[in-house]
Amino acid sequence: MKKPVVIIHGYSDKSNSFEELAGFLKKRGLNVVEIWLADYLSMHDEITIDDIARAMGNALRAKGISQTPKSFDAIVHSTGGLVVRAYLRHFFRGRPNQCPIHRLVMLAPANFGSHLAALGKSMLGRLFNGWKWDGLFQTGAKVLEALELASPISWQLAADDLFNETNQIFRIENLFTTILVGTTSYGGKKEWVHEVG
Repeated sequence: MKKPVVIIHGYSDKSNSFEELAGFLKKRGLNVVEIWLADYLSMHDEITIDDIARAMGNALRAKGISQTPKSFDAIVHSTGGLVVRAYLRHFFRGRPNQCPIHRLVMLAPANFGSHLAALGKSMLGRLFNGWKWDGLFQTGAKVLEALELASPISWQLAADDLFNETNQIFRIENLFTTILVGTTSYGGKKEWVHEVG
């Protein structure tokens, strides 16, 4: 059987927004595994990136996805970049050659934060996003704090990923990573709240 491909969406998104991508990959013979990881989880004010990273580890085990070196591929979007990096730090820090992800594709990752985090924390963000689910007016305060430019978690992850000699997980022999960032916004109403790329 082909290596599983795991897709992890970003802040306030739902996994069904990647059904088209999953279908595209399945038609080309890839083994896409659906993990219901962060559907609205990121919208709970008390949930942190580290909480979601641990949930990722639990979800992978629950789906029977091996945690042995290079056992699955991953595609992440936006906040999913922070989640996968926190997952790798939590479970494989100091053991980069044990990284279970073989190939990682990051689509417009928020690796260094986003100026849109402040908008999400505002009253406008609470009105726009906070009514769409059971946690009325919650917009994921702790996740948004992590998404702020130069947040403590961004600094910690960057320090680990770039400067920790025992944690060289992003060296090509441990994890093959590709980052793709667009040059235009989504258009329509989403253009008001989404940054270019």
